[in-house]
Amino acid sequence: MPRQSKNLADKLIEEIIQLKEDTDSCNKEIYKFEGMIQSGRYEDGWDVSEVRVTLAELKEKCNKLEKAYKSKRGMLGTDGRLQLDRLLGNKFLKVQINALALKKRLRTRLQQRKFELDGLERAYRKTNTNEKKLLDHSVSQIKRKEPGIQQLAKKYNELCGELEAMIKKKQAPRGARAPHPIASDGLFKLDVDDDIWQDVGLDETDLLPGGEIPNWLGDENVRKGIKSMLELDRCNEEERRLSYERSAMQDWLIEEWKCVTMAMEKNEFLARLCNNWQDKTRMIDPHKPMPDSWGPSLEDLMEAHKFEMTAMVAENEREIYDDDNEEEEDDEDDEGDEEEGEETELLEAVEMVALSDEFRKSYTDSLF
Repeated sequence: MPRQSKNLADKLIEEIIQLKEDTDSCNKEIYKFEGMIQSGRYEDGWDVSEVRVTLAELKEKCNKLEKAYKSKRGMLGTDGRLQLDRLLGNKFLKVQINALALKKRLRTRLQQRKFELDGLERAYRKTNTNEKKLLDHSVSQIKRKEPGIQQLAKKYNELCGELEAMIKKKQAPRGARAPHPIASDGLFKLDVDDDIWQDVGLDETDLLPGGEIPNWLGDENVRKGIKSMLELDRCNEEERRLSYERSAMQDWLIEEWKCVTMAMEKNEFLARLCNNWQDKTRMIDPHKPMPDSWGPSLEDLMEAHKFEMTAMVAENEREIYDDDNEEEEDDEDDEGDEEEGEETELLEAVEMVALSDEFRKSYTDSLF
């Protein structure tokens, strides 16, 4: 709440100062026309009746300005009146507050222009040809205001020059700093670090209790250091992003290489499959117009067919060779079986002879 009331008081003081300037200007005009009547010398295009009518209008206007000035001055508290008297009695502070008011006005105009152009740009993407012509006209109308904005910036820079000159002549309060002029280049960009956002040397609320300006606001080296630190942070973020991007690129290439390798390995298989399918579907008509080729070239299909025939011949030769080997093994097995059979029969005969001899011997012993 204190901040809010102080802002309201500052705004009221600005209005009072403006009323004071308008009143002084009006009094100068009244003095000029009264001088015409007294001297009888009128400027080109003026006569007595016109001067008197204009003089009456100026006096009425001046009276209204004085009443408004007194009314708003009465709304100020004690601190506000002291501040007003200090501003009215100090040319430097008067120029300073005018420069601040002009800069706020310039900032508002720039923001309005940016928001209007951004809104038109978003709408531009969703419109047809006729609406685009209307939007182009709207953009041109908005950009026609640029000379007025540039004129405001020029006036503000002139006030900054006056403040700097008064500081050099020791006509400014102690510790006062000249505000930063606004560069004409990039005026409409509204970057976050532009001088349009900084009220250095203009806003007294930025002063510390000791009357010193904070380093982040008044020390140019500190301000440059802050910008450099922010730029370094952005560079570190970009470096991390590039690191992730590099890893993603390597992962992608590894995966793509695997896919290509697998496709190359399946090349012969797919060509043989194509030959097989073409032979079996030759008598079937497609339901829609289809090209003659199934994908593989004629050379690939011939190579696949040649490979398949070679493999088939090799398989047949292998089967014949296996059959011959099996027959030879069967013959050898038969011969081995015959030899084993002969040996078995010989052993059986020997056993029968031994049994016969043993029987004869035991029978002879029983007789004698």
